[in-house]
Amino acid sequence: MIDKIQRQWCIWPQGHVLADKPTGRISRWDKVVGLVPQSQCLFKIFYYNVELIPQKDLEQCVENEVAQLISWNNPRSFFLVNKVDENWQVIAWVWNDDVVQFELPVTHKIPALAFYLGKTRAPQGVLFYSEPVSETMEQSWAITWKKASVVEHLYPMNSPIHARVIKQLLDEEQNKLVLYANTDHTSLLDGYEVKPFHRQVKSKLMTKAKCSSQLEFDNPWIYWRTMVWILCLFALYLVADATLLNYEQSQLNQLVSQQQQSTLSIQNQRSRYEDNKRFVEQTMRAKNKQRFIAELLEELTTKLAKDVMITKFTYDQKTVLLEGTVLNSTGVLESLSNITFIKQARLLGEVVPTGDGRQKFRAEVELKELK
Repeated sequence: MIDKIQRQWCIWPQGHVLADKPTGRISRWDKVVGLVPQSQCLFKIFYYNVELIPQKDLEQCVENEVAQLISWNNPRSFFLVNKVDENWQVIAWVWNDDVVQFELPVTHKIPALAFYLGKTRAPQGVLFYSEPVSETMEQSWAITWKKASVVEHLYPMNSPIHARVIKQLLDEEQNKLVLYANTDHTSLLDGYEVKPFHRQVKSKLMTKAKCSSQLEFDNPWIYWRTMVWILCLFALYLVADATLLNYEQSQLNQLVSQQQQSTLSIQNQRSRYEDNKRFVEQTMRAKNKQRFIAELLEELTTKLAKDVMITKFTYDQKTVLLEGTVLNSTGVLESLSNITFIKQARLLGEVVPTGDGRQKFRAEVELKELK
C-alpha cells in the first residue's frame, strides 16, 4: 500500500551508459534515488579505536582521512559504521559531487554498490556487482561481509587473482555464504545458487543517503526525534488543557454555589414576604372584621325601632343570631332588612309573649359579603 503512495525511482548520473529518464510520471511524494557508479567512487575501510574516538567524531575523522587522499573541490561521502571488537569499522565511499550530476532532482544519493548491498539480508555472504562503464565494457566487484553488516573485503574482479579468490571462497564456504548478484551474464557464477535481492533497501542505508526534506512513509522511525517532540508538545497541551478545564470547572462550581446561595436567599426572602403578606392580610381582615362588627352594632342601635331590645348577639362568618324583645314583632324583619350590612333576615320559631306585655323573638340575619 505504501509503495503505491510513495514509489521509488532509481536514476543514474548524466553521461552514464544507464542514464535514462524514468518511464512514468514522478509525483512530488515519490523517492528519487540517485545511484553513484562504483567506478566513480573511492572505496576505503577505516578502523578507529572505540576508547580513543567517540562515534560522533567518526565523520570528521573520515573527512580528514579522505582529504589526504583526494584533491576534489566538492567531495561527497557515504559511510557505514560497525563496531568490530574494540574498534569502529567505517566503510566509506567518496566521489566528486561536481562530476556526478543527475538530470532530475534526487531525494537520496547512494553508491550503487551500497544500494545493492542494502538489499541483502544474509548474515554472511558475497555480493557480485557489475556495472557498464561504456557501451562495450563492464566493470565488476565482489564484496564479502559477515555478521550481517561487517564488510571484510572489496575485490575488483578485473584481476584474475581476485576472481580466483572469490571462486575459492565460494567453493570452500558454500554452506555458509549466500551469493547475491545484480547480473547473471558472467561465467564466474555458473554452478552457484544466486539468491534474489530483498525488495526494499535497509532503512539504515536509505536514511544515510537522504539529501532532501522528502517524507519517507515506509521509514517513519527516522523522524523519531520529531515524533518525540510532537508527543511531548501534545502531552503538554493535554496537561494545560486539563488544567484549564479544572480551573473552569472550579470557577463554574463556585458560580453555581453562589447562584444556589443567591437562589436560597431569594427563596428565603420570598418566604418571609409571603409570611408578612399573610400576616398583614390576616391583620387587615381582623381589623375589617372588628370594624364591620362595630358598624353593624352601631346600625342595629340606630336603625332598629326604639321598642326593640337586643338581649343576645351571636356573630358567625356570614350570619348573626339575634335574640331580644319587642312590643310588636310585626316590623322587626322590615327594620332589620333596612340595615346596610344585612342581606336578608328571618325569624326563627314563634314569637313568644312575655309577662310585661312584650314579645320575645329570635331572628337569623344573613350578612352581605365582607369586602
